[in-house]
Amino acid sequence: MNYEIIQLSNENKKPLDEEKVIKFLKNNVGLKLVPVRGKPWFYWIQGKDGYDLIDGPKYYKVCVDKFGLSLEAPGGFNCFSMKGQLIDWIKEAIKEIKEKK
Repeated sequence: MNYEIIQLSNENKKPLDEEKVIKFLKNNVGLKLVPVRGKPWFYWIQGKDGYDLIDGPKYYKVCVDKFGLSLEAPGGFNCFSMKGQLIDWIKEAIKEIKEKK
């Protein structure tokens, strides 16, 4: 299993609220997240904006912690590639929120 880290907050700042991050990923980013059985704050990324991911429903796993996200996937390049895509989706969602204000 390969891992990639997406740091959303640094250790000197206030820790993230995991529930708010999951809500943001679902409602604003548009991810379909399914909880991993027996692992709180771990979710399978099954799709985005109503579409399934091409790699399958249990390929990418995301974990929310106090300072960001960790992404897990069997393939090293696939994990690295999804990290970049996830960062872009998060930036787009933040931009849309700022434009609405």
